[in-house]
Amino acid sequence: MGYRYCVFGAGRQGVAAIYDLVKFCDADWVVVYEPNEKSRRRAHERLSDLLKDDYYKVLFVSTLDDRRTPLIEWDSFDVMISCAPWKANLELTEFAMRRKTPFCDLGGNPDTVGKQESLKPDTPVVPDCGLSPGISNILAVYLAEKGCDEIKVRCGGLPLTRFNDDLNYRLTFDPMGLISEYSGDVPVIINGLIRLIPALSVIEPYSAVCECSPTSNNSPQVVESLIELGVLNYDYMTIRYKGHWELVHGWKAIGFLSGNKKMDLHLAEALSKNPELQYDPNKHVDKVLLSVIGKVAIDRVTEDNMKVTKGFEFEVFADPDTKFSAMELMTSWGITMVAHYMAANPAKVPYKFATPERFVPGKWIMDEIQKREGSPG
Repeated sequence: MGYRYCVFGAGRQGVAAIYDLVKFCDADWVVVYEPNEKSRRRAHERLSDLLKDDYYKVLFVSTLDDRRTPLIEWDSFDVMISCAPWKANLELTEFAMRRKTPFCDLGGNPDTVGKQESLKPDTPVVPDCGLSPGISNILAVYLAEKGCDEIKVRCGGLPLTRFNDDLNYRLTFDPMGLISEYSGDVPVIINGLIRLIPALSVIEPYSAVCECSPTSNNSPQVVESLIELGVLNYDYMTIRYKGHWELVHGWKAIGFLSGNKKMDLHLAEALSKNPELQYDPNKHVDKVLLSVIGKVAIDRVTEDNMKVTKGFEFEVFADPDTKFSAMELMTSWGITMVAHYMAANPAKVPYKFATPERFVPGKWIMDEIQKREGSPG
């Protein structure tokens, strides 16, 4: 028996998630709410081509009004999934709560996540289910459960190779999301205490061509989970090609990324109109790097008093067959793997607000990633 999913949003990320639900998540039916006619038509054309004989499982609707969608029982879904912009997530959470239906979203905005938690839901509400936050947090908690007391997470979506531009970056999602993660404070654990450090406050080498810096997109809730499991030191940083962070610091120096909404909207508009930053799946190839590394706790040191290192390293590339970017793939995996787990294991899902690392096993994520990486597409 398969599952019934409802997906809010059929933009780039929504299309990748719908595809993954049908291919890998035992979907019997995927109802897709997308109010924008152009986005709806574009998603229909792409998915009908990609899914072929399985496309009958997908149904698009343009309204959530029962009177205009009489054939859909909105309280009959196993999980509702938001791939909409984060600004819509609070309203969609409330819609799912009224339907007594488990809900998950891509998150990425701590203020919105805090408001979702304040609703005190009595149905499962699970934000922050993308790549990072999402997969990286589940794997960090998995390492903590294995006894690691020091954990470092490094993650980034990059063009496959550097090109002749100081920013060395292409946009695969809303530029306001990028501005949000480059602003604000970042939760870390230092010597067993939760601290906040400013986004972009340090630059750390990552490889011969890459460097990383702390960003605020990762879930603040994960540090609480890690503290409970005995983690003494934890931090999260975003990977970019060398030179990127120096240029971004220049933006900050002239007033961007500092909480001034008017200035940040101006920056977002400029980024969205810059042709050099636009990702074209027919021309460009990107990759995602994810490193989740932990060191085994002090009481498990080896005889030579050196800590044992454990962890995960992923390098995922854009799919030449489906034309999904690497960022679209891994972000969609984050939310679909969590949604699939929620549908398949309802008794193990907390009927309240909970971030995914609180209940999704790391082994489930590892097995699901392997299933996708081993697939011909």
